[in-house]
Amino acid sequence: MVGAAEKRLGSGAEVMATTKGMNLSRKLLRGASKNERTIRIVAACLSICAGIVFAYALFDLGTLDAAILATASTNKGALDSLHLARTQEVNLAIATGVLQVCGQAFLAWLPRAEAEASSTILDMLDSLEKADTTIERSMQMFHSTKQALAILDGICGRDKRSATRDEIKHDIGCLLGPFCEEPEARSRIFSYQPADYWNFTVYIDEPQQKMLRAIWRHCHRHFGELGKKLGRDWGYGLGHVGECFEQKKIIVASNLQAAHDMPANDRELYASALSLPIFCGKDEVCGVCAITGNRPLQFAIDHKSGIRHEIRDAAETIGQILSVYMSYLKLGGTKP
Repeated sequence: MVGAAEKRLGSGAEVMATTKGMNLSRKLLRGASKNERTIRIVAACLSICAGIVFAYALFDLGTLDAAILATASTNKGALDSLHLARTQEVNLAIATGVLQVCGQAFLAWLPRAEAEASSTILDMLDSLEKADTTIERSMQMFHSTKQALAILDGICGRDKRSATRDEIKHDIGCLLGPFCEEPEARSRIFSYQPADYWNFTVYIDEPQQKMLRAIWRHCHRHFGELGKKLGRDWGYGLGHVGECFEQKKIIVASNLQAAHDMPANDRELYASALSLPIFCGKDEVCGVCAITGNRPLQFAIDHKSGIRHEIRDAAETIGQILSVYMSYLKLGGTKP
C-alpha cells in the first residue's frame, strides 16, 4: 500500500516543466495584446492618410481651377483643360471616397475583432489560472505525501510494534500533519479558504460497543471548547462517519445544513463532510478519518455528481497511509 501511495507522487520534474510552459504561454499572450494595439495604430494611420489625400486633392484642384478660369478668355484650349481637370477631380473624389469607406469599414470591424480576441485571451488566461491551481495542488500533494511516507517509514522501523493509545494518537498526528497543519497545505489540497472552519478527526472502531470513537482531532480555533474535545461518537451506519464505516468506501456530503434536525451549533460549523475508511486488512475496516468544513460544496462538484476527483485522490492517499499504520499495529498485536 505504501507503493500505491508513492505512485501518486508523480514526477516533480514534470510538474516544474509544466510550470515553465505556463510562463511561456503568458508571454505569448502579452505579445498577442501588443499585436492588437498595432492593428489599431495601422487603422488610425489609414484613416488619417485618407483625409490627407482628400484635402490635398481639393487644394490642388482648386488652384488648378483658378488658373484655368483666368486664362479661359485667351486660351481656346482652356475649356478642354477644364473638362479634363473636372474628370480627374471626379476620379480622385471617387478614389478618396472608396478609401475612406474602406477605412471606416475596417475601423467598424476592428472593435468586434478586438472584442473576440480579448474574449479568447481571457478564456485562455482563465484556463492558465486553473492549470496553475492544479499544479500547486499537485506539488503540495507531492511534498506532503513524501513527508508522511518518511514518517511512516520511521514508525514502521521501530523495534517496538506495540503502542499505547496516547502513542497511537501521537503517531496519527504526525502522519496527518503534512496534510493539515499548514494553511497552504489545507488550502491547496482540500480547498479551504481563509475564513473556513476546518476540522480533521480520526475515529477508531470499538466492536464491543459497535461504536466509532474519536481518538485524534485537529480543528479551527472557532470550535472553542467543542474543539478541545475529540468529538462525538458514531454508531455503525449513523451519519457520514458510520455510513463510511459500514459501506467501506469514501462518503462525501455536499450540504449537511440542509438537514432539518441539525443542531444550531452544528449548523454554523459543518456544511461539507468527507469521510474515508481506514483498513487494517484486506476488507476489514478499523476506523474512519473525517474531514469537514462550514462551506457547502467544498469537496463535491455539485449536489449530484459527487466528490471532485482531485479531492478523491488526496483522500485515497491519506486513507492508504493510515491503513498501513493500522495494519502495522495489528501485526504487532496492538488493538487500535
